[in-house]
Amino acid sequence: MIKVILFAVVTLFMVGCGDDAAKSANSETQTKQEVKEEIKAVVAEVKEEAKAAVTQTKEEVTSVVVEETKAIVEDVKAAAAAAEALVVVETPAVTVDVVSIYKVCAGCHGVDASKSALNKSQIIKGWNAKKIADALHGYKTGTYGGAMKGLMGAQVSKLGDAEIEALSIHISKF
Repeated sequence: MIKVILFAVVTLFMVGCGDDAAKSANSETQTKQEVKEEIKAVVAEVKEEAKAAVTQTKEEVTSVVVEETKAIVEDVKAAAAAAEALVVVETPAVTVDVVSIYKVCAGCHGVDASKSALNKSQIIKGWNAKKIADALHGYKTGTYGGAMKGLMGAQVSKLGDAEIEALSIHISKF
């Protein structure tokens, strides 16, 4: 009987110790599970913060790109308007046949403008277009010229402003 009681006490003791070990194991498992849950929560929070930062950065970059694009478009529009204005200014409204017009001049000034007309005028070869245009306009209005003023006035009176400008450019290229 003592053996049975002793066996029972030892068994209870062992079962009690086993329960403590089981409780301890359960407690440890529960603690590990809680730590895992906390880690998952922190990771989820960090992911959300990172996602928000990326979204904010995308919006900032998009805003900068949109503003820069608007500025570039305005610059292109301004350049296009300037180019269009330049083309309008540089494009003559009238087509001028300067070769035919200069054939009349070549009779006195030479094919390449290297002669002194009737040995009384300056050689116009080498003059720039502005100087030639100013002289031709002066002949036309009677405010320019010496000995050849009458003859040149009659020749130039037939020419319009566009023809004088085109002829001046043509002669300046000799």
